Amino acid sequence: MSTTAPTTTRSQTIARLSTTIPQIFNEAQKPDTVLVRFSVSLRKIQEVCSLNTPAVPGEPQDFDYVGEEAFHKEFIRNGTDDMDEDMTGDQDLDSETISSRFVRVLMEHILRGLTAKALAVRLRCCQIIALSVSCLGELDEDLYQNLKTALFQRIKDKEAAVRIQAVTALSRLQSADEEPDEVDGLTIGQNEVRRVVLMNLEVTQQTLPYLIERARDVDAINRRLLYSRPLAEIPDFRMISSEDRYRLIKWGLSDRDAKVRAATGKMIADHWIKQADHNLLEFLERMDVMEGMEGGISEKMLASLLELRMSSMSIKFDAQFWDNLSPESAFLARVYTNVLHSNKMEEELDDVLPEVTRHAFYIQHYNNLWQQASKDNESDYEFIVAQLLGIGKRLDYADEVGRRKMYSVLRDIILVPDLPDDHVGSLVDLMSLTAMDECDFTRIMIDVISDIQEHADIDEAEVESSSKRVKLDDFAVKEDPTTETDPKILQMMLAKLKCLNICKFMLERCEQASRFNNHSTLLIAYTYNGKEVVLREEGLHCLGLVCHLDKDLALHNITLFEHCVRNGHEELKKKALMILFDLMMKFGYPTVSEKMNNTPKLFEYCLDNESLEVQYIASEGLAKLILSRSYKDEETLRLLVLLYFFPTMVDNSKLQQCLAYFFPAYCHSSSDNQQAVAKVTMQVPEELWFCIILHPFYYYQIAIMTLEQLITTYLDLEDGEKMVAPTTIAEMLTHWTDPRLVAEYRRSRDEVDMGVQGKMAVQIIDVLDGLSAHDILLRKVLCHMLPKLYLDDIDQETLTTIINRAKTLDDERPIFEAASRNQFNRVIRHLETLQVATGIREMDTVDNNPTSTRESSVSTAATAPSANNTNVVAIEEPLTSPQPPSQSSSPEPATTSPEPTPTSPEPESSSMQPTTTAAPDNHKDSDSSETSSDDDDDDIDEYDSSS
Repeated sequence: MSTTAPTTTRSQTIARLSTTIPQIFNEAQKPDTVLVRFSVSLRKIQEVCSLNTPAVPGEPQDFDYVGEEAFHKEFIRNGTDDMDEDMTGDQDLDSETISSRFVRVLMEHILRGLTAKALAVRLRCCQIIALSVSCLGELDEDLYQNLKTALFQRIKDKEAAVRIQAVTALSRLQSADEEPDEVDGLTIGQNEVRRVVLMNLEVTQQTLPYLIERARDVDAINRRLLYSRPLAEIPDFRMISSEDRYRLIKWGLSDRDAKVRAATGKMIADHWIKQADHNLLEFLERMDVMEGMEGGISEKMLASLLELRMSSMSIKFDAQFWDNLSPESAFLARVYTNVLHSNKMEEELDDVLPEVTRHAFYIQHYNNLWQQASKDNESDYEFIVAQLLGIGKRLDYADEVGRRKMYSVLRDIILVPDLPDDHVGSLVDLMSLTAMDECDFTRIMIDVISDIQEHADIDEAEVESSSKRVKLDDFAVKEDPTTETDPKILQMMLAKLKCLNICKFMLERCEQASRFNNHSTLLIAYTYNGKEVVLREEGLHCLGLVCHLDKDLALHNITLFEHCVRNGHEELKKKALMILFDLMMKFGYPTVSEKMNNTPKLFEYCLDNESLEVQYIASEGLAKLILSRSYKDEETLRLLVLLYFFPTMVDNSKLQQCLAYFFPAYCHSSSDNQQAVAKVTMQVPEELWFCIILHPFYYYQIAIMTLEQLITTYLDLEDGEKMVAPTTIAEMLTHWTDPRLVAEYRRSRDEVDMGVQGKMAVQIIDVLDGLSAHDILLRKVLCHMLPKLYLDDIDQETLTTIINRAKTLDDERPIFEAASRNQFNRVIRHLETLQVATGIREMDTVDNNPTSTRESSVSTAATAPSANNTNVVAIEEPLTSPQPPSQSSSPEPATTSPEPTPTSPEPESSSMQPTTTAAPDNHKDSDSSETSSDDDDDDIDEYDSSS
């Protein structure tokens, strides 16, 4: 009797499954429902259907596989025959439980939906897996592998929502024993997908390299999230290598986004400092601040921490502190005084700084320890002396006794052989503070240089006999290293180099010419006669600094600098070229170029140089000259445009960043500059000059010819070479020459040539008329460029010319490619409508004012870019005036520079290759026959994440 009752109850429960389970699911969807209650009910039904007898702890369970299968079928609601599998044939059923078998059946069924065509099915299946996988417990190995395989396929889905759910599920399936897949997850193109990975990825030694890469993510939110979540929650920041640690801090604190900088500072001040028990010295010791001194990263890190925690800190430096300095404490003292000085906290600064005399003794004491230290401790004392010299810049030298003592100590230290360059610079800074004025400072430094020469036994007579200006005949630029190994000669060479360094630091801090500079000039000229390449380079640098202070000396040595650019080795070229550009900016291009031989040819030579650094320096210098309107040359401007897009320049990030700022700033600063780019982007062949004379439209064909040349280069690319897509180049040329983006346009449209792109449109049609059937790419790019041009404000003559030539082209050489033909026809229909509207306005003007001439009645038809009204009175189809591309949507290349540009979007990508967003189509047509065909409706196409 006791056995029959449960059996009857189980049979009734199984029979009522088709009504019981749907009822539970319907009730669970109501608002304010307690889902736990329904979960318990489902569990009870599952146990009744699956067990012949109630479960007893510690005893094996008696399963009813038929009832369990009935529950699974009703739960999943799958009426196909695929579920009619014989569960009694499974192996190791005794080791499984009701829940594990239910999970396997449910997951296998959901996996089938991951490859469904419908987006909603794929999305919900991925979402169910993502929500369930964290509470499933231990999974069967086969099911685990099937889940991973299916989810890895979905992270390449074309829909971002599916990819987000897929990576969420994968992040919860991750195992510490498995190697991460660097292609998937963090490198997916969608920002939101990478964000989900960052939030869910476990921080291990295997995943750290991929997390660090996200510090250069193009999305600012992802960069901020990296610093505020995984890196902040890392158990010990020493898991990250010292090099990577300082790279992360440098990128975070130098990020162009303020929120990223704030997240980086908060990570350091709120999280990492906790790992050192809020002990600053312990924290600095763990951070290894001496290794992060290059580029000032350590200082920036500590300054950020101090500024954030300044209100909760109380730092005092007593005598015991100064007597027992370590590298970390000395570094803390210097940065803390700098922070107080930058925040103008003078009272606090006076409390922590020692007197000038006492500080001089501290410098002297630790310098003596440095000179006597063993090799193990030498670097520590060297670092401490450098920090003390930095602290000395914040002292008040009104105390005459302290000033004299400091000067005496500094003079003794600067005479020490083998002094690091950083120390020399700090010593010169302090000596300038102890000097009475600039003339006194120059005299002091000249005396120091003389003492160094005497100690090295340098023949002063030989120095005085050197000429003020180096004769070019005696100037040898080829490297001829000496084979001398005499210690005395080596000592003399090092002494000369030290003298040049001191001279360089001195001249960098001088603002006017001095009679003592003659001695410096003689010293510099003397170094040219030597064989040492390093001395020649430093001597040339110092000569350039002297020339900045003396115009006559600068003009006297222009030919020397030009000779170094043309014939010197790479380092000498770079220094001489920078000097020339600096002199042009200071004394004016006409003044300097008078002393040079064919300056434009020299610039062309530098832009075509094999050295990427020389190309960058030349481009930067020319950009400054052109932006300042000091220099105008059409050929040079053409070379800059070609250089910007040329395949060999794709990896030259410095040049790309420089020109990415220059071209928008130059083109949009004035209408004349914009017309110059439209005209001179390509040199016109000699046989076309007669066309320019006869037809002014040909004066604007040079921009189109540039595009032709770059497309030819694009078609000739070899394997492994990269170049910007021609359509991207066309959009960027269109953006640069858009008259609505010129600065004067905001003040008055009368000051802007609104028809600059109309003349370009004429040339596009003429080029299309001359293309052969094989010029498919050029025809496609030109037809793609044509709708991007702003043609609503062109004059009547240009408008008529475009329409007439377009009709001739359509009759004689029609475009057969469907997409290109549609774009071309859309523009022509727009212009024809514009012509009708212009004619109607002319008639209305004549009727209202018969005395007015026809010339005064012809006006532009387009509305201002900021307006939304139409420019048509009575036309056959609506014609809205296009909005100009905003500055934020500028199709300019992204940059890793921290400085934002006013006319291009701030760079979000670690790659410097020019990229673009689609330029607005200024002539959209509502005709459905002109629209492109719909995309393939197969939603299962995988998303291409290679970009």
